[in-house]
Amino acid sequence: MRGNHRTKNPRSGQLLVDVLHILICILIVILAVLAFLNPAGHTMVYPVIFFLAAVLNGIEAAGKLKRNNRGKKQLAAGISFSLMTAVLLVLTAVSAVSVWR
Repeated sequence: MRGNHRTKNPRSGQLLVDVLHILICILIVILAVLAFLNPAGHTMVYPVIFFLAAVLNGIEAAGKLKRNNRGKKQLAAGISFSLMTAVLLVLTAVSAVSVWR
């Protein structure tokens, strides 16, 4: 009866985060190539690129703030990722407004 309870493997959550990072980065690269090849024709991808970058930073910020057991450096990293997420969300809004005008 001792070994019947299951504990959550901490690496399974990290695997999900890694897969999300890879997928979002691939999407960003594809969209950036499209934007580079024809900037005037693909203006809609700029807000999407900024939003995906904000999501990427938000995931990293949440991870850093969740694992805040290592001290002030981990907390400072989480706060800086959170601030960068906010900046990227503002850039998303600005670029979306400028594209849809």
